[in-house]
Order: sequence, then structure tokens, then C-alpha cells
Amino acid sequence: VADIQIRFVYRYYYRIIANANVLINGVDGAEGPDSDKKYIKGQALAYRAWAHFNLVQLWGERFDAAGANDGLGVPLMLVATLEGQPRATIAEVYTQINKDLDQAVVLLTGYAKPNNSHLDLRVAQGLKARVALVQGNWAIAADFASKARAGKNLMTITEYGSGFNNYNN
Repeated sequence: VADIQIRFVYRYYYRIIANANVLINGVDGAEGPDSDKKYIKGQALAYRAWAHFNLVQLWGERFDAAGANDGLGVPLMLVATLEGQPRATIAEVYTQINKDLDQAVVLLTGYAKPNNSHLDLRVAQGLKARVALVQGNWAIAADFASKARAGKNLMTITEYGSGFNNYNN
């Protein structure tokens, strides 16, 4: 049972990455308004960064803020392919995660998500803050966490206690 659970999690994140790669690598050639393509690509980049981030934390060596980070990370999947890729270094994985998030922040600026199921600028900024925490980049983490929370209030105890089964919550 444990093997099935481990395989499920691994495949889950790589399926998200594969789907994101289809969008990232194909949206520029699609028909439609450039603004829509920009926001689609920004969301896909944020998803890909999030999935690689979770994978490297589960299956890669720990990030060392003072180290070279040349230990084994996870395969970086940047194109939609069924061929396995070799494991990248921790440094390479985090470099790609940050590159994806930086590009997502640019592309999602000005995007007003139609509902809570979409990723937006705040989500990308929150992810950037979380990645920076793991990397020991405290000033970047604080800056992006502040940006992600700007204009938002924390939930009240009543709101928090009502559960998370409401789509608008």
C-alpha cells in the first residue's frame, strides 16, 4: 500500500507539470487575445513551479542556504514528454522554480481572477515567499509574503471555524 501511495503522489505532481507544460509551450501559438494567453501562461508557470517545489522537498536532498546544492533533486520537466529525464541538482531545480515564479508574477500582474479556482498574482507571490523561506532568503520571503497579503484580512475565528467546504471561503 505504501508503494502505491508514494507512486500516486509522485505521478500526481508530474501530471500537473505535464499539463502545465502543454499550456506553457503551446499557448503563444494559440488563437485568442494576448491578454488571455498571458494569464494562462502565468497560471501554468505558477502550477509548474509549485509542483516542482513539492517534488524536490519530498524526493530531493535538502536545500542548504550556505551550500553549493549540487546534490540530487528531481527531474526537471520543461516540455511535454513521456521520456524520463535524469535528476537535476538541487540548485538547478530551485533556479527553475524561481524562474517560473518570477515570470508568473510578471504575467499575472493585472489579472483579476474570475473565481477562487484560478491562480493569480497573490498566489504566485505567496509561492515565491514560501520558496524563499526554504532557501533562507528571509528578506525576499518577507517582501513577497507582504505583497501576497496586501489588502487581505486574516479570517476571524468564526470564519476559520466554519470550515473550508464553502467555495467562497
